[in-house]
Amino acid sequence: MQINSQSSSINMADINLDSTQQRRPPPPPQGSVPPGLESSVASLSSEQQEQVTSMLSSLSKDQQEELKSFLDSNKSQASTLSDGEKGSQFFSALSEITGQTSSSDSLQTVDTYA
Repeated sequence: MQINSQSSSINMADINLDSTQQRRPPPPPQGSVPPGLESSVASLSSEQQEQVTSMLSSLSKDQQEELKSFLDSNKSQASTLSDGEKGSQFFSALSEITGQTSSSDSLQTVDTYA
């Protein structure tokens, strides 16, 4: 058996590295809840759920990145939280990122200068 060394050479430019790397799923459509948080958001009140949808649909690219950073940084502790706790934290973070607060949030704010 004879092997021709010229035919066995590999041209690295012909290898598509993208297909060998793990692909990330596409981001959720604008205004939809990030994957894995559906049950957490479902634990919120219907008013808060509507606010979440509204806030998610109005996020700028920078705000989307900020939300993604928040979710990534809290991924490790998420397994120890209930859906209600995760939903509440997600709602608070989203409200803070978008600069919106709900009426229930404002009722819980204590004015220390009063």
